[in-house]
Amino acid sequence: MNKIIMLDSFKESFDNLDSNSQKKIRKAIRLMAQDLRYPSLQTSKLQGRRYIWYCRADLDLRITFHFDDDGAIVLRNCGHHDPTLKNP
Repeated sequence: MNKIIMLDSFKESFDNLDSNSQKKIRKAIRLMAQDLRYPSLQTSKLQGRRYIWYCRADLDLRITFHFDDDGAIVLRNCGHHDPTLKNP
């Protein structure tokens, strides 16, 4: 089980989502905690950013994250594809 840490910026972006999107993000976080390589997450490194990764919650929703020194997953941002990946 991977340790998950949520930054304040992640919590704020999560709170701004509608309830259906929040449900999908919660499910993706559960999958991330179990296995970052879970196929539906399609985890990838964000191009042009040395240490930032992202994964999918659905066709449009993304979660950005990095790893701390202990290997924990630090959630940075979540939301719709373009705004989230432009402000990881």
